[in-house]
Amino acid sequence: MVGRSEDDETDGPHATRIRSVARAARLIRLVASSPDGITAEMARTHLGVSLPTAYHLINTLTDEGIFDKYERRYHLGPVTGLIADAYMRQASVPPYLTAPLVELSRALGETVTLCIWRKGGVWEVAVHEGSKPLQVGGRGMSLQQDLHARASGKLLLSTLSEADVDRYLDANPLVRRTANTITDIEAFKKELALTRERGWAMEYEECDEGVACMAAPVQRGDDRVAAFTIGAPAWRLTENKERYLEALFAAAADAARR
Repeated sequence: MVGRSEDDETDGPHATRIRSVARAARLIRLVASSPDGITAEMARTHLGVSLPTAYHLINTLTDEGIFDKYERRYHLGPVTGLIADAYMRQASVPPYLTAPLVELSRALGETVTLCIWRKGGVWEVAVHEGSKPLQVGGRGMSLQQDLHARASGKLLLSTLSEADVDRYLDANPLVRRTANTITDIEAFKKELALTRERGWAMEYEECDEGVACMAAPVQRGDDRVAAFTIGAPAWRLTENKERYLEALFAAAADAARR
């Protein structure tokens, strides 16, 4: 029988976890969220390890092409580009996301969509049409435009730093799609702050007249890996707002558990 090494962890929900691998994964996420790269000291502080241990992890990831070093800081390396491209090419959506989506649509009778965040954009990758007479159609596997007018877009933008939001707004003017679209920058930033505070997003006839949507994140720890969105005629979503919101969060939590 092969014994466990000192680097194994046996607590938590998983039978066995390799501590160094977990630390490496946390380090990759740190670098991915740091546009200016990181230093070894930043890695040490983030991981709560000694400086030599931080260097061992960084040097290993650099040797494997996952990190690259320039200007005395560590950035994502060329191998992460290959991984990102492979991720973008994936055509299938995992069952742990689609099953709760289908159940949510059947329970409410409304159209629901699954959105994921790739390359700073929101992709609608799965749609399940509802059974009620008046329905809101989804496009499926498409890049959403005008994120400021969409619940899923607001949800994504609310996770960004103030500097990243400013960069987005500089490159993407707040185009008016309907009379309800928020086009004032300060008003939109307040909307993002509200979304961030309550943990879900809402748009009421801001993207399309007569349509309202609400979106909630599928969380994996602190990471938002996807969003579930309910779209319905505005009057019906208003009448059922609390019930729909409860079902939406239950479905997102179910996906996270799976």
